[in-house]
Amino acid sequence: MDQLSRENNRKQFDFRNVVCDMGMITSANGSSYVEIGSTKVICSIHGPRAIPARGSIFSDKGQFECDFRYAPYISVDSVDSHSSAGVTAVEKHFSQLVADAIEPTLRLSRYPKSLISAHVLVLQNGGGALAAAVTCVSLALTDAGVEQTDLVTAVQVGCLSPSDDGDRPSIPSSYCVLDPSTSEERLSVGRLTACHVSSDAVTQLYSEGRIDPVVFKEMRVIATVGNRFLRCVVEKAVREKVKVRCGGEREE
Repeated sequence: MDQLSRENNRKQFDFRNVVCDMGMITSANGSSYVEIGSTKVICSIHGPRAIPARGSIFSDKGQFECDFRYAPYISVDSVDSHSSAGVTAVEKHFSQLVADAIEPTLRLSRYPKSLISAHVLVLQNGGGALAAAVTCVSLALTDAGVEQTDLVTAVQVGCLSPSDDGDRPSIPSSYCVLDPSTSEERLSVGRLTACHVSSDAVTQLYSEGRIDPVVFKEMRVIATVGNRFLRCVVEKAVREKVKVRCGGEREE
């Protein structure tokens, strides 16, 4: 298949530039920042903290919750309803998706009757905000010292729609790209957000649009390769932070 010319001369399976950092919010138990292209996400972790009894039955497992928000100045497509708390339907849905992707890796049995809260804020959305949020939360939990079986990374794969529009290159049928930007998201007929751990096991798959089963299988393969690359970047960020805290120097 011929390579489609993408923004910044990216090829079909190329990531945008990835930046990760940890520990920038001193008032939180842990925090992280993830930047993928023009998408910028920050996360703070609060807890573990005790859950007030209030007559509730004792639980031998802790609880994990996530609050996903877009910055007020960001316009989000398909957001047309708000709750009384001012949270959009998309934000509420993404909050649950992030929690579901992360929770399988948390050792909540180590935190009985405790609550761990993740607060995610999308500062800028250049595409793939949900995937960036999942990675950001896992990094922040690591910074907070919360016990996990593994780090979770997430990537988005887009299936672009065929086009013969003279204003843009012709897109072949079922052309899948890794880490689509917002402009590529608008051209897509389907998108897949895949959350993986180091063994390539999946903690969550979230698809949007209509995707042919054969194309979906291709998207799964692309997502696996993408997560392996992203994991290398994330693990390097963790190593660098540990070295700095131990008085060492950052890796080149």
